[in-house]
Amino acid sequence: MQPCISTGLYHTTVGLKSDGTVVAVGKNMYGQCEVSEWRDIVAVSAGICHTVGLKSDGTVVATKYTGNPEHYAGQCEVSGWHDIVSVSAGEYYTVGLKSDGTVVATKYTRDPTSYYASQCDVSEWRDIVAVSAGIYHTVGLKSDGTVVAVGKNMYGQCKVSEWRDIVAISAGEYRTVGVKSDGTVVAVGYNKYSQCNVSEWRDIVAVSAGICHTVGLKSDGTVVAVGNNNYGQCEVSEWRDIVAVSAGVYHTVGLKSDGTVVAVGNNESGQCDVSGWKLFKNVKNLDEERKTETAQRKIQDRREEQRRLEEQRRQEEQRKQEEQRKQEEQRRLKKRRCEQGVCLHCGGSFKGVFTKKCAHCGRMKNY
Repeated sequence: MQPCISTGLYHTTVGLKSDGTVVAVGKNMYGQCEVSEWRDIVAVSAGICHTVGLKSDGTVVATKYTGNPEHYAGQCEVSGWHDIVSVSAGEYYTVGLKSDGTVVATKYTRDPTSYYASQCDVSEWRDIVAVSAGIYHTVGLKSDGTVVAVGKNMYGQCKVSEWRDIVAISAGEYRTVGVKSDGTVVAVGYNKYSQCNVSEWRDIVAVSAGICHTVGLKSDGTVVAVGNNNYGQCEVSEWRDIVAVSAGVYHTVGLKSDGTVVAVGNNESGQCDVSGWKLFKNVKNLDEERKTETAQRKIQDRREEQRRLEEQRRQEEQRKQEEQRKQEEQRRLKKRRCEQGVCLHCGGSFKGVFTKKCAHCGRMKNY
């Protein structure tokens, strides 16, 4: 298990805990923060209006889309996926890397013939070891250190065919960033805010491309950033002991080695309210911690399930007792009416001791 944190494109921060559960903060207008019931998760990725989680058995879960149907493009249709080892959520689509090096992607259901659907054309990819979904383009890292890309290329964000010795990739809005084996960084695409000015970076082990800023994690646990800083999203120079980073629209999040989380930038929707998070105890013991806490979580879940079933049984017993009480009351009422010569159908009376026909409704006495 790798330390994992992800920022969505619209005000969401998602964190993976060592027990396989997931936490989320920020705007929830599309239901993208509804992850509290997830279990056995080993990786998460936040998109523009959805969140996806990779389970330990290689299947994938996604939040249920609750927004305007016009904004839904099939990005949550991942229930049939299997043998997945990595996931990445883009704007209106999701990409999954399979164990055999092939790649799957959700179909762009809003308009399958649209130019914007081309970012899902990954079925021919082979020997892929990492994937990253941007806004309108998808990037794949091959086992030989080369890179492939599909989708919208209006700013040259897909011009990665000449890249070599790449060990990590990240697709932003209209750009692509890659980390080389020597710790240097390359970038192509939209550079209005200098978000591609990464050629001077050194000792980088991971990168994250946001909308208009780029963040790099160094081997010593410090962080660097370039690009748009209008909300202070690039103010990361004081961060220490970081093991994972993620760049959102106007905020940046860092996961520390002790499992705590730091964040800077726009907090309009509470997307930076992560100061109370504790995703794990120590990154060095993360795998062992995951085994222990996952086992404890399963025990707790079983106990909660037992309590739920006991409560169901108690309620069912009460329902049966109430039903028996009502039946007994009806039986007694019927007996009283019989003794009083009252019609059970309309409440009318049978005149005379031997009368068999109701004087009111005309029905015959059958008891």
